[in-house]
Amino acid sequence: MVTDLLLCAQHRRVGQRNGRAKGDRDPEPRPASGASTAMSCRIERTIDGKEIVVLSVSGRIHGENVETLREMISREKHQLALDLTEIILVDREAVRLLAVSEASGIELRNCPAYIREWIAKERVLGYGP
Repeated sequence: MVTDLLLCAQHRRVGQRNGRAKGDRDPEPRPASGASTAMSCRIERTIDGKEIVVLSVSGRIHGENVETLREMISREKHQLALDLTEIILVDREAVRLLAVSEASGIELRNCPAYIREWIAKERVLGYGP
């Protein structure tokens, strides 16, 4: 199995103290309150035993991440599947990309129900078949 990993975007903001007393130990280091280390999107590329390239997408797909995913999809020459198990949030452009991708033969694995319903609505508007 071949694995590649792409972190689409990561941002950090510095905030105020997190309310812990000096010397208290946090079992898991985390940002101060008001701070963010949220990863926007992660795409992991694997090849399964059937020689299908699987792009496992997690996090949020929006803005420039849609373009990154579109570019990764367009580079693939083998049969392709998108695993959406760990998707948290998508925007309209991401849903349109998923609709068009599925219409062109790309399998959408573990697609959350709300995304599946949104894809169906976008198809009515002309995205996908």
